[in-house]
Amino acid sequence: MKKNKHNRYLPILKNSGQAVVESILLMSILFGVFVFVAGEFKKRKLVSKLISKPWKKIDNVIRYGDIGKNPVHPNSIDKHQSLVP
Repeated sequence: MKKNKHNRYLPILKNSGQAVVESILLMSILFGVFVFVAGEFKKRKLVSKLISKPWKKIDNVIRYGDIGKNPVHPNSIDKHQSLVP
């Protein structure tokens, strides 16, 4: 800040570039946080942990029509037919 005759500080009147500098600083900080969080997610495999358990249930329902742990597809059950009524 500049001083006037009476040794008082004058406010800076031209702050036209300050908003640009602050926005760039804020964007760079947010980008750094995003990169750090993305790296932690990748390192700890958090997304795969969140998706794998529910996907097993959905996969069993899609394949076998049952949520159970050891489902059996209806086509794999032995069916016996008699030709004699």
